[in-house]
Amino acid sequence: MGENGHASCSACAQGATAEPPPLPRPLVRYVGSSLSLALCLGVSTGAWSLFQMAFGAGQVLPSHTQLHGHVQVLGFAGLFVAGIALFVLPRILGAAPPSARLQSIILAGLGGGVLLRALGQPLTPWAAGRMLCLLSGALELAGAFALASWVLPAARPAARAGDPLARHALAGGVYAVVAAASSALQALWLSSHPEGELPVPLTEAFSFVGLYGFVLAFVYAFASRMVPVQIGLPPVKQWQRSAALLQALGVATALAAFAIYDAEPVLSRRLELAAYLAVAVSAISYLAASGLLRRSVRADGPRPRRALRLPVAALLLWALLVFSAAVYEFAAGAYAPRLVWDGARHLFTIGFLTLLIVVLGSRIVPAFAGRPPAPAWLDSWAIGLVALSAGLRLLQVPVGLGVAGPLFYRLAGVSGFVAFAGLSVFAYGLFRALRSAPGVRPAPHPASLTLPVRS
Repeated sequence: MGENGHASCSACAQGATAEPPPLPRPLVRYVGSSLSLALCLGVSTGAWSLFQMAFGAGQVLPSHTQLHGHVQVLGFAGLFVAGIALFVLPRILGAAPPSARLQSIILAGLGGGVLLRALGQPLTPWAAGRMLCLLSGALELAGAFALASWVLPAARPAARAGDPLARHALAGGVYAVVAAASSALQALWLSSHPEGELPVPLTEAFSFVGLYGFVLAFVYAFASRMVPVQIGLPPVKQWQRSAALLQALGVATALAAFAIYDAEPVLSRRLELAAYLAVAVSAISYLAASGLLRRSVRADGPRPRRALRLPVAALLLWALLVFSAAVYEFAAGAYAPRLVWDGARHLFTIGFLTLLIVVLGSRIVPAFAGRPPAPAWLDSWAIGLVALSAGLRLLQVPVGLGVAGPLFYRLAGVSGFVAFAGLSVFAYGLFRALRSAPGVRPAPHPASLTLPVRS
C-alpha cells in the first residue's frame, strides 16, 4: 500500500511539474495579428477620429475614417474568425486540417493586405501610397480565395447533410471572397485617384458584405455549437434555413443597390433598405431558431456564462433598431437621421461582434491552447469596458432623434477610448493566459470545452 501511495504521489508531482503542451502557433498568430491590427490601427484611429468629431478638436480626414472601418472588418473581426475557423472546423467536421502553407497564405493575404491598406490609403497623393493600396487588394483577394479553397470542400459534405454549422461556414467562405473582391475594387480605385477618399458605393458594399455576410455567417456557424454550451442550453438539434436564406438575400440586394448608386439613387436607397431589413430579420430568425433567447435549462454542466447574454441582446437590439429605421424611411419617404444608422452599425460592431469575441475568446482560446483562462477580474473588466463603450456609442441614437443634447454626443465621443481600454485588457488577459503553464487545477466539466464532432 505504501508503494502504491508513493507511486501515486510521484505521479501527482510529475503531473504538477509537467511541461505545458506546445501552443497552437497558427491560432496564436491569427489571434495576435487580429488584436495587434485592431489596437494599433483600427480601434485607435476610430477612437481619435470620433473624439475629434465630438469635441471639434480638428479635421477628420475621410481616408482615416475609411481605413478604420477596413481594419476592423477584415483585420480584427475577419482574421479572428478565420483563425478560429481554421483551428475548430477540422475538429467539428472531421475534415483534414489546412496545411501550414495554406494557413500562412491566408494570414499573409488578409493580415498583410489590411496592413498595406492602412499604410497606403493616407499616402495616396504619392505614387508609393497608391502602389501599396493596389498590392493590398491583390493580397486580400489571394487570402480570401485561399480561405475559401479550404472551407468550401471541408464544409460541403456536412452542409448537404443539413448541418447548420457547415451550412453557415460554407456561406461565410463565399462571402469572404465577395468581400475581398469589393476591397480589390477599392484598391483599384485608390491606385488611380490621389485624393484617397473612396466613393460611397465602394465603402458601403465592402462594409455590408464584410460585416453582415462574411463575419456574421461564421458567427452564425460557431454560435450553433459554442454559445448554447456556454450559457447552459442544450445543443441545437433543429435549425431554420430562413436565417441563411435571408442573409444571402440581404447581401445580394445590397450589392445590387450599390451597383446602381449613381444611376438610380432613389431605387438604390430602397434596395439598400430592403437589404438591411433582410439581414435584420435573418438575425431575429437565427436567435429564435437557436433558442438563444431562452433561459438556461441545463441543471448539470458548467455554470452558464451570463455575459454571453450581452452580445445576444445587442444583436437583437441592432436588428430591431435597423428594422425600425428602414420601415420609417419606407413609410415617411425621408431619410432616417445619420446618427441613428451610425449608432446601429456600431452597436453591431462593438456591442455584438467585439463583445462576443471578448466573452468567448477569453475562454475558448486558452482552452484550445491547453491553458487556464485569465483571472476572472480581468475578464470582467474587459467585458464591462466593451459593453460600456457600446452603450456610450448608442447615445448617438437619441441625439439623432433630437431628444438629447450635446452632452450625449460628447459622451458618445469618448466611447472609442473606452473600447480601446476594454480590448487592451482582453489582449493582456489572453497574453497572460497563453504564457501561463497549465498547472494543477480542477478538471473542467466536459460540456464546457467539448464541441460536437462528426463521426
